[in-house]
Amino acid sequence: SPWNYPLFLTFTPLIAAIAAGNAVILKPSELSPNSSQLFEKIISSTFDPSEVALFNGGLEVSQFLLDQPFNHIFFTGSTRVGKIVMTAAAKNLASVTLELGGKSPTVVTAKADLKTAAKRIVFGKFVNAGQTCVAPDYILAEKTIHKELIHHLQEEILYQIGKDKDASSAFPKIISDNHFQRLAGLLSGAREKGADLIFGGEMDASQRFFGPSLLLLDSPNNPVMEEEIFGPILPILTYEQPEEVVRFINERDKPLSMYIFTESSKEESYFRRNTRAGGGATNAALVHLANFDLPFGGSNHSGIGKSRGYEGFLEFTNKRGILHQKFKLSAFDLFAMPKNQWHQRLLNFIIKWL
Repeated sequence: SPWNYPLFLTFTPLIAAIAAGNAVILKPSELSPNSSQLFEKIISSTFDPSEVALFNGGLEVSQFLLDQPFNHIFFTGSTRVGKIVMTAAAKNLASVTLELGGKSPTVVTAKADLKTAAKRIVFGKFVNAGQTCVAPDYILAEKTIHKELIHHLQEEILYQIGKDKDASSAFPKIISDNHFQRLAGLLSGAREKGADLIFGGEMDASQRFFGPSLLLLDSPNNPVMEEEIFGPILPILTYEQPEEVVRFINERDKPLSMYIFTESSKEESYFRRNTRAGGGATNAALVHLANFDLPFGGSNHSGIGKSRGYEGFLEFTNKRGILHQKFKLSAFDLFAMPKNQWHQRLLNFIIKWL
């Protein structure tokens, strides 16, 4: 399980696995050690180790566990590590569920309620400082309304979060120095290639504070569009025709989520029908993850398999088909009888009427 939502992303699949009748080994992230140590106390005081066991540690522990012949491996994390997990599982022909990530697009059309869209995008993007696998990664805004949308986004950031670290004391920090430096490099690299920083950019490396930042891009080839951001940087691109949106999304890896803001059911249907994503929402962001009546999961680079609620139960099961013959005489016994002319005629009759 990962570090960004350690409680939710550790115990939700555990519940499904136990409900499906499995014994379970947990390996929480070493990047959130306080949570991982707490989980170890909870698990050891609740379960016998033969039922549920938890292993804390770094890369060497993960590698040791991946070498074991599990029946099923459930992994939540990056696409890069997901490929390592799947390679290891293949050695034992173990099935996998991979909850990965990707660049989840957010489409805002001229027929959207822009103020509401801005409010929900700001929440979905900047909760947990953008360190969320289903956070809106970038915006595709219809060109005629992009300036108005940016205005509402700026207002919502100030209202919900504030702009600097003094006004944003409750704004989450970046998980590690490495992640902070990666985000700082993404922001500076984007600006060097022509991106316009239209809001934010405040940073404090000593506190790992990285403020909400909006970038207006003049080209989709900007380096900030090459990888999942996983932080509080929100690039904005514009489009003129819906076909541009479909082409842009389909030219890239399938995202984990896709968000559409429009009051037009025709526009929504067009974008949904002509693109692929693991899931998503319309006129909302992020909240589909919390609905346990919906299956959650990715597609190709954004994941394999589904989870949450009943879908999670199914993911940890492997249906077994058993036929119990109650009677001594079975029609299939006819196929084992000595072959003669009478027998062949009988078989021909049965096959004809089947």
